[in-house]
Amino acid sequence: MEKINIIFTGLFRNFDLLKKSIEDFTKLKKKGIVDKIVFSTWDYEVKNNEEIASFLKKKGVLVLANKEPENRGIGNIFCQMKSLEEALKIVDKDSFVLKTRPDLYIKTFLMLDEFES
Repeated sequence: MEKINIIFTGLFRNFDLLKKSIEDFTKLKKKGIVDKIVFSTWDYEVKNNEEIASFLKKKGVLVLANKEPENRGIGNIFCQMKSLEEALKIVDKDSFVLKTRPDLYIKTFLMLDEFES
């Protein structure tokens, strides 16, 4: 079975949804379906939200505190690209990757059904 990596990018928004997502993805990690869970954000975001960063680290999430690009680009496109690029550096290049956001919840049982069948 192919393992998947979960990559969150962006700012720490909606801690309740993020916590729910992390709890579910952690369960999939314990079942061997998920390999790595990564949260890629900015250094100031981690510094300003130590409680959230601490929760993520306790759950085994790799938290990347990147330096934000000076040129953000139209619609923050360069920020989005940089955050994803940094996270992709630490996952297996031949693995599946689910890129998501901290303010979005994905029902993981759908993934479980797909990978267990």
